[in-house]
Amino acid sequence: LPAGITNTIFVSLVAFFAIFVVVILVMLNKSLVRIVIRPFFNFFAPEKFKASLKEGFNDFYEAVFSYSVHKKVSFSAGLLTAISWLIVFGQFYLLAIALSINISFASFILVLPIILLVEALPISFGGLGAREAAAILMLSFLGVGAAAATSFSLTVLLFNIIQAAIGFLLFNSMKKPI
Repeated sequence: LPAGITNTIFVSLVAFFAIFVVVILVMLNKSLVRIVIRPFFNFFAPEKFKASLKEGFNDFYEAVFSYSVHKKVSFSAGLLTAISWLIVFGQFYLLAIALSINISFASFILVLPIILLVEALPISFGGLGAREAAAILMLSFLGVGAAAATSFSLTVLLFNIIQAAIGFLLFNSMKKPI
């Protein structure tokens, strides 16, 4: 990629991460969130749902703050989550290399979350079509052709199906299901 595009992508990601951190910090302040969403709540929430929405809001913050008491467990869970995502990125990167898609791991880490997010949207069965479109779009920024991006996306689908089948078989072979 040209240096200008790489710098733009990097600056965009840093800005996105900074905004994400600010939003998380704001979300942790219950009274601030209450002030921000109160006008929307009063305008958009139907009267018959207001009580249950208030209860859900309070339950959400009780759950969030119950985790803050167990900082060690929360940190361990966050660390394990980060490690598991690195493994996912690594296995999909190896799939891309196997398909002769030659991009850097850092660039791959930038586009894969967007592809996986689009795949998770409930707009098609198993993300079929949406994932391919996202892969073509995002990987085109890295100089990957539409055919290679589609091949990668369908291989990811196949990989997900195989993993799900293995999990299904293992779960069904258990004496006492969880």
